[in-house]
Amino acid sequence: MVDSPERALVGSLLLSPKYMADVLDILGDYPPEVFRDEMCRAAWQVMLESDSDGKAFDVLTVKEGIGAEQLERLGGMTALADITGSVPAAYNAPRYAETVLADYICRRCNTVGHDLIELSGSGAKPEELLEKVDSFSLEMAATGVASGFIEVGDLAEETVDRLEKMAKSDSVDGIATGVPILDRCTGGLKESDMVVLAARPSVGKTAVALNVARNTARDGKRVLLFSLEMSREQLMNRMLCIDAGVDSQRLRDGWQIETEIAKLRKSQERFREMDIIIADKPNMPIAEVKRIARKLNNRKQLDLIVIDYLQLMSGPKSKGFGRQEEVAEMSRQVKQMAREMKCPVLILSQLNRAGDQGRPSVANLRESGAIEQDADIVVLMSPAEDPPNQDYSWITMDVAKNRNGPVGIQDAAFDPRTQRVLGLAEATVEEPVFEQETDGIEDTYEEDGDELL
Repeated sequence: MVDSPERALVGSLLLSPKYMADVLDILGDYPPEVFRDEMCRAAWQVMLESDSDGKAFDVLTVKEGIGAEQLERLGGMTALADITGSVPAAYNAPRYAETVLADYICRRCNTVGHDLIELSGSGAKPEELLEKVDSFSLEMAATGVASGFIEVGDLAEETVDRLEKMAKSDSVDGIATGVPILDRCTGGLKESDMVVLAARPSVGKTAVALNVARNTARDGKRVLLFSLEMSREQLMNRMLCIDAGVDSQRLRDGWQIETEIAKLRKSQERFREMDIIIADKPNMPIAEVKRIARKLNNRKQLDLIVIDYLQLMSGPKSKGFGRQEEVAEMSRQVKQMAREMKCPVLILSQLNRAGDQGRPSVANLRESGAIEQDADIVVLMSPAEDPPNQDYSWITMDVAKNRNGPVGIQDAAFDPRTQRVLGLAEATVEEPVFEQETDGIEDTYEEDGDELL
């Protein structure tokens, strides 16, 4: 006698395996524990393996797949045969699957709820409780296939429309960073990109990231900036100097003159029109970073997330990870966050001391090789080896990894007074070769806030 949706589903598939594809569309991304009944779970696993191998299955092959010992423990052949004995209607298999899935999600919610009650009762920190909630949310978000496929005809049309629009507008295909070598190699940052900007301390990676954030927001995009090193006031000081062209040292020392204050007031008004959110907290757990980003993204789609910087976040220490494993796990979760939110993430990273010996390579990424593996794009910054002049602090921007395009190198003039990246030397880009351009230095501070990079 079939007395549950689980038994009705398994019985329907044993009688009519042709419905397996429809059922997999519903349950294919979920673990075997989606079945509460042990016999149904064991039969489902055998059917999954058979389907994956391209083999047919029926009651006898499922019996063999379960194995005599386990089958006997679960009630024997009689129990298995009973599942197929009174199936209401095999063509209802997809509806049975939906009911099984709904029951599984309810059970998981109950389990997580009980775990949270026990954790809170044992004195767990709020961060641990919220990480448990986030972990469950990601588990549910990562399953299901509703958006996992698309007809290639529809995809081709969308792609050609996008490329045509880009060609007509003469713009990049993605989020324009304002960093020419990066925009030329990537065509702009794409949704789900994980972009690593790495350098040794005091080279200027935070300043470049702030230039990118400001340029992106000026294009009407929504930017979320996580700062684990600087306070919100320090970041705002820097962004005001970048936008207004004011000497940051004079600002810190209180030597502003009336002209500079006027520039800052105009910059203040421009920032009112920009959608930039700052979250500043030292040693922020990766779980909290994801939670804040998810909350803001649910309110309104984020276009760019900037994290300054990776090694200052704290990872899941409760899992007993060493530092290298901790950084690797944080890197993996950053990439997962970019994919989940369909938003590029620009994350800053330190290079190890070997990066001081000449031009750095991706092997110099500090504390974990997993960063290179997870990243779609890696940009390495270092002091220029042969600066064109001594008027500015020249930095080399090296797109050392680009999963979906060419790599390239370009020197840029950095003005530490205003935090602006001002001028560019000739770029070297690997095949396919772009038209070479040489821009002179434009050391002008436009009060209307023109693009800087």
